[in-house]
Amino acid sequence: MRARLAGLLLPVVLGLTGCAALTARPLSDDGVRLALTVGVSTRADVSKAFGLATVNSFASGYEVWVYSDKRHVPPATGLIPVVGPVIAILGAVKHERELVILFDREGVVKKYRLRES
Repeated sequence: MRARLAGLLLPVVLGLTGCAALTARPLSDDGVRLALTVGVSTRADVSKAFGLATVNSFASGYEVWVYSDKRHVPPATGLIPVVGPVIAILGAVKHERELVILFDREGVVKKYRLRES
């Protein structure tokens, strides 16, 4: 019976991990600091380090790239016996980090901000 229950829960857990929207690499303080240098790093450098971003371009030639590392599980998941508590223990219920990068007209990092909520 336990093997059967585990067999049923595994696809649910794997399916829920698919709810996470991730960057190419997780956004860590050290990783961001190593990958970005204000006045030196280019769009190509950033793209290589973090993958695709949400890009906002302005008429002035400046661009803002946003990377979001979100991990969350739908609220109803907590109601599923065994699965809800396990996911809560693993800390996958809420976590969000956002990296916002401002590029100048030449495509060089002017400034950036990493925040967590």
